[in-house]
Amino acid sequence: YPGQLSIQPNTHNIVVADYHNNRVQMLDEQGHFVAAIGKRVLRYPQAVSCSMSPQYNNYIVAADFQNQMCLFCPSSSSASSDYKLLRSFSSHGSNQDQTNDVYGICFDDERNRILACDYDNKRLSVWSADGSQFIKTIDMPSNTQYYPLSVCVDRYANCHRFVVGTEQSQLLAFDARNDSTVLQTIGSKGNQPGQFGGNVYGVCINEIDGTLLATDNDNRRIQM
Repeated sequence: YPGQLSIQPNTHNIVVADYHNNRVQMLDEQGHFVAAIGKRVLRYPQAVSCSMSPQYNNYIVAADFQNQMCLFCPSSSSASSDYKLLRSFSSHGSNQDQTNDVYGICFDDERNRILACDYDNKRLSVWSADGSQFIKTIDMPSNTQYYPLSVCVDRYANCHRFVVGTEQSQLLAFDARNDSTVLQTIGSKGNQPGQFGGNVYGVCINEIDGTLLATDNDNRRIQM
């Protein structure tokens, strides 16, 4: 049951949340196995992201079914596939520094923070990039019942926005300079082009041309 995936910026390795095997798997560009990360730590990981920041070069953050977020870093500068646990943070609950089912997570390298989709609490949970400090929560729009499933930062737009995929067949583009501002609502319920059947479990933005890609789960397709 592979969950979220991410790409390492330096090695171009594919990093996948391997849910039922209680680990994060790293594969090379041809899909060959490179490493297993977090096997003694993670319990059913659903979300994973890689940092592109020089300060956190090749760091990996993963969130599991127990609402534990784990930050992994290379054990040495010479072996990019050898990882150790740097820190685990968050726990299950509805308090400000807790989460309840994290399906999507990403590094916001421009602002040295981590954004996590706190599904059942209908918000994003924001932490420092090293996982040492809870920063705040970002609520979904108050006039709706959005459940966030996926999140990515738009590097094509100079990191000035981030996009959240929801259970409600829509994507929300937030202003990263003012986290409470929704710049645009994208999509609606349906099976026509530009509509979504339901859960948007994955979202990303091509930093070369700005194309937005989103998984359209119930319609069994990826939309661009």
